Amino acid sequence: MTRLLASGRARTIVLALLFYVSVIGLLDGCAGGPFDRGRSALRAATEAGWRPRPLAAGPFTLLAVASPDAPGARSILRVYIEGDGLAWASRTRPALDPTPHDPIGLRLALADPAPGRRLYLARPCQFIEAGPDNACATPHWTSHRFSAEVVDAYAALLDRLARRGNVQSLTLVGYSGGGVLATLIAARLQAVDAVVTVAAPVDHDLWSRHHRVSPLVGSLDPLNNDAALAGIPQVHFLGGADTIVPPGLIDRYQARVAAGGRTAQVLVPEASHGCCWAERWPALWRRAASAIASVPPRRR
Repeated sequence: MTRLLASGRARTIVLALLFYVSVIGLLDGCAGGPFDRGRSALRAATEAGWRPRPLAAGPFTLLAVASPDAPGARSILRVYIEGDGLAWASRTRPALDPTPHDPIGLRLALADPAPGRRLYLARPCQFIEAGPDNACATPHWTSHRFSAEVVDAYAALLDRLARRGNVQSLTLVGYSGGGVLATLIAARLQAVDAVVTVAAPVDHDLWSRHHRVSPLVGSLDPLNNDAALAGIPQVHFLGGADTIVPPGLIDRYQARVAAGGRTAQVLVPEASHGCCWAERWPALWRRAASAIASVPPRRR
């Protein structure tokens, strides 16, 4: 029995069983810990036929929620990446658990009106506690949230899923810090055809200086990938009332990656950092899709 449980396949089976028990407990209102956060969004997803499951990504285990099968559109996949969640308990003290109270990235995925498959991915350490198959630690949601280790894990996972699913069109949609991660993944993954971000501090060095907080010293900087990013159609939505990611903070990023007219910045005047992106998403997504369709495809 010890040898069996030590095998990778057995660990995956056990992990999946424990995961589904946790989800069932959550939906029944009996769960504790990180699953208590985001309860309503996860319930809405399962009631709409979405399937939550754990996915191995490098040293991490990520919460994934997959949309129901979309007949006739299996070659299209849009991946929604969650924001940073509850990264800090105070200005100087990291949170013990980064699971978001309101998973806006998941609510965006649920509100997506377009045909095709959708996949939601939480960030490391969100919803799933650390353990033998989930080697996350505090730096993974603070200073190293965009580290090479994290980016490589997502890129390898998405490359594997795209190949197995015969995906021909892969679009990354990231909310807040998930948008930063989306740009870093896209710069190294040829399967990505477009990137859409929502309230994302894609120039996180400038963002840190603006808020007078410690720089993300263990994280990669999307601006170091400006040549690769310049070839990818992108739409960046920003809230006019957002004090967390004020619109002007991505101007330097756009100036560096806007070669060829592939990058659009869209201001949503009344939107703040947390409100009300999901409610507006059907219209905003159609606007993003139109902008992406109007520019030349990614240079391979």
